Amino acid sequence: KSSIVAHMAIIIFVAAIVIPIIIIVAVVLCWLRSRGQFMFVHCVAGNKAEVAVPWNKFSRHGNSLFLFRIILGFIGFLVIVIPIAASIFAGFTMFATGFNPAAIMGLIGAGFLVVVVAILLGLIAKFTTDFVVPIMFLNTESVVAGWKQCLALIGANKAQMLLYILFQIVICM
Repeated sequence: KSSIVAHMAIIIFVAAIVIPIIIIVAVVLCWLRSRGQFMFVHCVAGNKAEVAVPWNKFSRHGNSLFLFRIILGFIGFLVIVIPIAASIFAGFTMFATGFNPAAIMGLIGAGFLVVVVAILLGLIAKFTTDFVVPIMFLNTESVVAGWKQCLALIGANKAQMLLYILFQIVICM
């Protein structure tokens, strides 16, 4: 028996404790980040160094942003994890049964889907942080209303938005 199989009960027990803790910490940090973004914009826009005022004033906005991020993260998780799990299963099957062109095409397709979805989710996160949050701050509205205005801006300024994203990619390099 391998060491992993011999200690499978301990591994499952530890995973059952650690995974929920990681999820809880990630959710709390997402909530704090969502609320904190409005604190940051408020302080920069007003040249202030406040915590309590923007924390309370923009609580509804921060919570709306938090809910959007949680829903988007859950959808992204499902859309990315399912093809990855299918790819792993196909890879193990192909390893056990031998070369299979259909399985290779499935792996390539799943990999392509994961990359496309990851890019799309990254763009949504970027536009949310860079455009939707300031729109929400200025107009004191929800994330859905902020995204409606952002989409109108993107539609009216396609070339500038493409240049903006390309410039952001260059900056990240």
